[in-house]
Parts: sequence; C-alpha cells; structure tokens
Amino acid sequence: MNIKSLIILVSTFIPWISAPFIKKADWKRFLPVLIFIEAIMSIESFLAYKRKWWQFPKGTILYYLKDYPYMVGSFFIGTLWILKFTYGNFKKFMLVNVLIDSGFVYVLMGILKKLGIMRLVKLKKYQFLSFFMLKSLAIYGFQYLVDKKR
Repeated sequence: MNIKSLIILVSTFIPWISAPFIKKADWKRFLPVLIFIEAIMSIESFLAYKRKWWQFPKGTILYYLKDYPYMVGSFFIGTLWILKFTYGNFKKFMLVNVLIDSGFVYVLMGILKKLGIMRLVKLKKYQFLSFFMLKSLAIYGFQYLVDKKR
C-alpha cells in the first residue's frame, strides 16, 4: 500500500472515532437523511466518472473505490455532526456548510491535487462547490420532511 492510499484510509476511519460520542437518539433521527444523501452521492459519483467531472489517479485506493471512502467516512460522520448541532436553524446550517465546503473545495482540493490523490477535470471549483450546496439543501429539506412526518 502506498502513502496516498494510507492517507485516504486514515482520513476515512478517523472521523468514525467520534461516532460513539453521538447520542443514539441523534443516530435514529438523522439516519434516514444520511442514507438518502449517500444514495444521491452514489448516483453523483457514477455520473462524475462517466462525465469525467473529477478523477482519482491510478495508484490510489480511490481509483478502484471511487468516492466511497470519502462518502462513508468524513462526509457521513461530518454531516451527522453538522445536523446534530445546526438542524433547526437553517441559516446556521447553511453557514456551517458554506464554510466547511468552501474549505474543502478551495483549500483541501489543492492539497489533494498536489498529493496526486484527486483532481477536478471538467468541473470548475465553483461548480464543485455548487454540488455541495445543492446536497446541503437536499439534506435539510429531506430532514424537514422526515421530521414533519413524525
């Protein structure tokens, strides 16, 4: 296993260390929206590779697993924490998402590109950020509908 793959695996599993600190009630409340957004991201991932929106170079574990380590690691747990602390206050929810997603797109993506882990191909950074913002809206909207139904 090379260093790039090790970095990816560590960054996938590190967020799960915080999972036991999330209350069971929060898991139950937000699990439907987490499953929903993971399904949406699976479709997005399929389209991204078909249309070459972004790519993971050969030689990294992501080349074979695509976006899944990120999806089940930092995105999954991060979304749960964001929902736990901001759901119910739409402005706060969106502000936190804008800050975190902008940091990922405009800072971390540059580092990932330099390390040869991931790079945008046919998307601009602002388009990639737009995907994140649309997912944030979908997450909040879906959770609103789930809570309304309960």
